[in-house]
Amino acid sequence: MGGGPSATTPLGAASIRWEVASNEAHSLSHIGMVPGVQILAVSAMNGVGLARMQSKRSTDEASFVLTYRAPGSASFGPGVTVTADAEVLLLDGENVGKFLRVQVHFDYLMGGPADAAIAMDREFVVNGSAFANVTAAQAAAGDQNTGPYTLRNVSSDLASSITAWMDASSYLEISEDGIAWTSAAVNEGTAISLGSLAAGASRFFHVRRTIPASEPYDPSILAAFHIRYVVDGTPYYSDVLDRWRIFNDAEFRFFSGSVPPVETDTPVATNATLPFTIPTVLLDGDHYYSVSWFNGCIDSGFLPLGPNGETYRLLRVSTGDEAPLPPFGPMDFRLENLEGGVVRVVASYAQTGALRANEWAIAFTVNGGDPVADAPDVVKTMQPNSVAVLTYSLPAQSDGDEVRVRLQTRRSGTVYSEGSIVRTILADDAGPDATLTVEQWPGIPSVGI
Repeated sequence: MGGGPSATTPLGAASIRWEVASNEAHSLSHIGMVPGVQILAVSAMNGVGLARMQSKRSTDEASFVLTYRAPGSASFGPGVTVTADAEVLLLDGENVGKFLRVQVHFDYLMGGPADAAIAMDREFVVNGSAFANVTAAQAAAGDQNTGPYTLRNVSSDLASSITAWMDASSYLEISEDGIAWTSAAVNEGTAISLGSLAAGASRFFHVRRTIPASEPYDPSILAAFHIRYVVDGTPYYSDVLDRWRIFNDAEFRFFSGSVPPVETDTPVATNATLPFTIPTVLLDGDHYYSVSWFNGCIDSGFLPLGPNGETYRLLRVSTGDEAPLPPFGPMDFRLENLEGGVVRVVASYAQTGALRANEWAIAFTVNGGDPVADAPDVVKTMQPNSVAVLTYSLPAQSDGDEVRVRLQTRRSGTVYSEGSIVRTILADDAGPDATLTVEQWPGIPSVGI
């Protein structure tokens, strides 16, 4: 190996880099790349979407040519030839503001042509960052801080006529000097002036964030900052994104209703710790309870509360007292075809204590209608073990008959499990256990057997 890339000097589109605490800040997250190539930076002008990159080895195997096409573009940019490890700039074929800066690891490039799709997104951009997340205490009391970015000219050319603006925001202001602040610079026409940057020079780009007192939580706030500058008479653009969150106090959220709650319901109570008593007088009937954990920014969704992973618990009240609950339903329930049109019901059940069921309740139909709940056609005694297994064969049916089965558990002959489902299968008069028929294979017999 020897030499390097055919072009190493950053072009105007990549002259200015954004930095936070001496670390380069990025505009887009990405997934995917050809082997041997590492993305160092993605210009924000690429936008969100699917880009492509190609790597092709020369016929003499001494070099590779790399090309790039941005999301939505119709053509690849100029090829860059590499003969050794190098940092290179890959341009799109339609817009030089859409580029990748990559590190090439020459020995790891693939021997043949390689073509990779690169998914680009702004949803997960976190720069690490000019702005930290807002804590619950800061959101309650209000907070103000500044997050300076550094603009660095990494090219050998003067970058002149630099102007800056941001996406409209309720929290952010920008400043040329860190003294006079404005929130009105929200497009190129209202941008502030930052002067010029000589080759190798740098300067601060001042940003101030103000959080009002009692600000509500927000799980994802995206700040976008933009600059325009001129190199050798040509204007270029560069952007940086920053994502942060506002936290409120963490809490448990409690939900209740006469039917199982859904996650869009309004909580009936909240509390920072457990255990917690919901101060409600309960009337006769069914009362369902669910709970979620809110970390101050993101809700967990309903937590599993029931022994089988249910996201609710049921409290049944009768004549002012807690009434016994029904037994659990089957853990596993399936239908199997046997020979001669016989359908077998297979299920398992697990529960201990006084609420445990002692019978299987099987209801089935062959006329296309669903079996009725709590009205079994067959009742089978359940094993007294903590885990019970059912294998029961229904009467034989004609080939192709639709057999529908509802399976419940039952306690003391009257208390049925709730939330039962109906499973369906077509009877098969041959079935998997039918006698095998030996037929001649119409191919060429094996030799030497």
